[in-house]
Amino acid sequence: MTTEEPTTASEAAGTPVVAAVPEPTFADFDVHPDIVASLTAAGIIHPFPIQSMTLAVALGGHDIIGQAKTSSPRWPPPVSSTRSRSSR
Repeated sequence: MTTEEPTTASEAAGTPVVAAVPEPTFADFDVHPDIVASLTAAGIIHPFPIQSMTLAVALGGHDIIGQAKTSSPRWPPPVSSTRSRSSR
């Protein structure tokens, strides 16, 4: 009977290895490229979690209601979805 030696420090410590999930970007959603470019130029690459959860729904033409705590003003989903829809 053979046993395999741990190959990483976390395996040796018995800690499960969790793969990192990449954060979505505004480009990952069906947002108009001009809006994505404007957001990127302003340094806004990743949506807040509330935006990630609601952008696809809003861009699909559905109404959304959401509540989230935020510490800084950013372009909210209703504005970006309205602008994206009207610019197509």
